[in-house]
Amino acid sequence: MLSDDSRTYILKLTGEVIPSQRWGTPAGAPSDARMHVKNGWLERATNGWRVHSLGAFTGGDHDYTITVLSQDNATTDDGIANIKGIARAVHENFNAPTSSAQSQRLRL
Repeated sequence: MLSDDSRTYILKLTGEVIPSQRWGTPAGAPSDARMHVKNGWLERATNGWRVHSLGAFTGGDHDYTITVLSQDNATTDDGIANIKGIARAVHENFNAPTSSAQSQRLRL
C-alpha cells in the first residue's frame, strides 16, 4: 500500500502532464474534472503496438479511475484512437445527468 506522501507525489506528477502527452483516458472528461494521466506505448514483434492509458479524475460528483490496456494495434495512433473512443464512452455514461425520477430512487 502507498503511503499518503507517495500517493500525493504520484498525483502531483500525473497531474502535471504536458498537453501533448495528455491523450488517452482524458478524452471526453468533464471540463471541471482534475485529471491525472499516465500513458505508455511499445511496439512488439508479436501483438503489434501495445498502447495503454491510466487516468484518475476528481471533481464534480465523482472521483473515479479508468484504465485501458490494448494490444494488436497497427500503429500507435490506432491504439490512441481506440483508447480515446473507450474513454469518451465511459465519461459520457458515468457523468450523464440523472433524471429526477432516478435521483429520487438513488436518495431512498
